[in-house]
Amino acid sequence: MSIVARAETAQQIALSRMVTADGVIERRVDLRGYPHHYLMIHSYFLMRAEGVRKVVIAAELLRPYGWELVNVAEVSGSQVYGFVRRAAFAAVPAQHTEPLP
Repeated sequence: MSIVARAETAQQIALSRMVTADGVIERRVDLRGYPHHYLMIHSYFLMRAEGVRKVVIAAELLRPYGWELVNVAEVSGSQVYGFVRRAAFAAVPAQHTEPLP
């Protein structure tokens, strides 16, 4: 049985105010139309620092779209949250055509 990763739509993200780090890294996140200024990036990890690494990579991928990493927190020993804020309503860079913000 294979697991197919689903796209994370702007509507789903707006309700939860959260995206997965894997979704951002794999370009399955669509933040066009996201109405809020703040957003959480979530990741689980099995090995120490793996979740933090994924959250930071995801935040760096969102940076060209005007999102800035504010803080990173580890919760209950196996979850990591990155907190990002939209610095400004940035225009999508011309070289990016995937459905990121």
